[in-house]
Amino acid sequence: YAERNQKHFGNSFNHQFEGSILVFCDEAVFPGDKAAISALKGLITEDTLTINRKYVAPYQVSNHANLIIASNNAEVFPAGPNERRAFVVRVSDCHRQDKAYFAELERRMVEDGGYEALAWSLQQEDTTGFLEESAPRTQELAEQFEMAAEPEIRFLIKELNDRTLGTMR
Repeated sequence: YAERNQKHFGNSFNHQFEGSILVFCDEAVFPGDKAAISALKGLITEDTLTINRKYVAPYQVSNHANLIIASNNAEVFPAGPNERRAFVVRVSDCHRQDKAYFAELERRMVEDGGYEALAWSLQQEDTTGFLEESAPRTQELAEQFEMAAEPEIRFLIKELNDRTLGTMR
């Protein structure tokens, strides 16, 4: 399922999440929207999900959704200081707008068994000891935290970085 509307992360008619295993959120950015941020974090971590359909009473279902959030914006995910929900990376732009590259990639996936090969490869991975709550702490995650932090915290981070790098006047 692909989602572009951030209001669907709250309680507003979210039936499309029912039964979803993978949700691709394209440009669903939440800076400053505390209700949407709270709903997003709940969607990521809660075992159950309240489904709201039009003209039907809300009901609970098991939550199996895994999210991929993509954006061209600098601020994408409202990370906290002890963030455990997100693995954040910056994707290379070397193939940006490269239609031939992506057409060939799609052709290989569809016609040359790429989906099957990817599934097989993922099934070979040893996930012994894998903990969902311990995603790698990347530089990009630290940047998301800094952007989402209160102004006082951003100021302190900047001052500490400046002093550490010896740029203090």
